[in-house]
Amino acid sequence: MVLAVAVQLSILVFTGLALLWGGFLVSQLAWNQNLTGLPITVGPLYLALPISGSLIAFYTLYHLVQILTGAERPVEETEDELV
Repeated sequence: MVLAVAVQLSILVFTGLALLWGGFLVSQLAWNQNLTGLPITVGPLYLALPISGSLIAFYTLYHLVQILTGAERPVEETEDELV
């Protein structure tokens, strides 16, 4: 259980730093940059990072609560599965 919680927390930290915070910063920096030959800017395209990061954070928190309450257990390997 401790390993499962540690994995979920590491996913949450990566999601918060890289996808949410970093994605928001990069979309702000590129908001007014034009694509050559196209009438759109790059900034809205980078919004995929914080949007996907918020979805990943939501499901990570969901799984973390399920693990801590005992509703979800980590998969345990048995010798029968290895054969």
